[in-house]
Formats: sequence, C-alpha cells, structure tokens
Amino acid sequence: MRHAPAQHTQESEIMNTDSDQASAEKIDAGTHPAGWWRASDGKWYPPEAMWTAAEEDRLSAAHLAASLRQGAKPRCHDVPIVLTPGEEVYSSGPFVQHSFTTTNVRYGTGWFAALGSPLMLAASLGGSVLYNKHQKDKAQEQAAAQWRTANQGTRPSAR
Repeated sequence: MRHAPAQHTQESEIMNTDSDQASAEKIDAGTHPAGWWRASDGKWYPPEAMWTAAEEDRLSAAHLAASLRQGAKPRCHDVPIVLTPGEEVYSSGPFVQHSFTTTNVRYGTGWFAALGSPLMLAASLGGSVLYNKHQKDKAQEQAAAQWRTANQGTRPSAR
C-alpha cells in the first residue's frame, strides 16, 4: 500500500532528483509529474521515494490510535460463535494455540530369547534389554514437558 498524495496547493516545491544541485523548482501544483506525491513537510517527492509497507502500517496504527483516543469505536464483526453479553468482536484471524504440558505415552516391551548355546541366549536377552530401554527412552522424550499444539482455527479478538 502506498501513501496517496495530499491535497495540492497553487504552488509547491518539487525536489529535482535529476540534477546534482540541491535547489528546488517552484512549479504549479497542477503540472507536477505523474506519480509524485506530497509529504507532510509540503515538498513533492518522486514515486521511488514512496513509503514502505512497514511505514504505511505505522501511519495507519498512529491514525487508529488517535481516533480511538478521540472516542471512536471500531466496527464490530459478526462471528459464528456465542459471545457473552456485552462482548464485541473487532477483528478475527487465524491462530495456533499452544500449551506447555506433558502427555501420557504408551510404549511396548517384549522379550526375545534364542535357545541354543549360552552365548546365543545371552545375546538375544541383551538385545531385548537394549530394545526395551530404547522404547522407554523414546516414550519419555515424547512425554516430556514441551509446547504442544492445543487448538487451531480462527479466534476472534474480543473486547
């Protein structure tokens, strides 16, 4: 979004960007080049000197704050949810709600024993112990306290 030129006066200063001189020309406001805009300091600037989106947002926020201080109320929005008496919705937008919680995680254990030589029995039982420990560690990591998504959707910004 770009800042629209302010109202024109009969005579305005225009910055000359094509010359190396810092002097400005006086021209009739009706004949200024297309796309040029007038700033609050009364000077005319070329299109490439337009405000950025962030500057426009700050200006809009300042205008909103000033009008709210003067007692203006924003327009209420209709929302498909039940509001409490006296509650008004001024805006709504997408959101993701997170909560810092733990959770219960199930994990399976099992044993495998290979019969045969004593070395084969020890290796299979040792493998089962390692597998069960890995499953338990993985479940504890998943159950640890962390930020988890609790809800997603559109949440109204109510007053």
